[in-house]
Amino acid sequence: MTLWQQYRKAGEDQSRDEAGVSAVLEYMITFITAFILFTILLVMFNGLFVNSPTQSVCSVQYTDVGNEVAAKLLDTYLVAPADGTIYTSFEIPRDVAGKSYTVKIEPIGSDAEVEVYSRESGVSRKITVNGVHSTINLNGTTTSLSDTHWISYESTPR
Repeated sequence: MTLWQQYRKAGEDQSRDEAGVSAVLEYMITFITAFILFTILLVMFNGLFVNSPTQSVCSVQYTDVGNEVAAKLLDTYLVAPADGTIYTSFEIPRDVAGKSYTVKIEPIGSDAEVEVYSRESGVSRKITVNGVHSTINLNGTTTSLSDTHWISYESTPR
């Protein structure tokens, strides 16, 4: 066998041994393709995967906070003296889904409304406090970042 024939045979053996290169190359191409596809999907559906759950959590939690404040208002109203002053504190979470919020109480006709909203999340929830505003004047504002939250009631004899 001549040198040329030996060289040709060695080249044929090497060209047919593709198992080591193709498996690594296949994994690399598959991984890179999947990574690019996942990145594009994450960018395109950011609202679906990130913003939508945040909006849902804020909506439910703001309703809970509003109900808690409305219940505290009614509790204070029920134990308020006919002549005197009462102060009570209440606690609310400092943030919801990492966003601060504001609690606002204002009269709406013969009722009052507790509004919990956040400019950061763009979510607002309103809870009606029925029938109390016709007896006492309810209004005020507090933010979730405040250290203390107070309800005060002063009554005078009629």
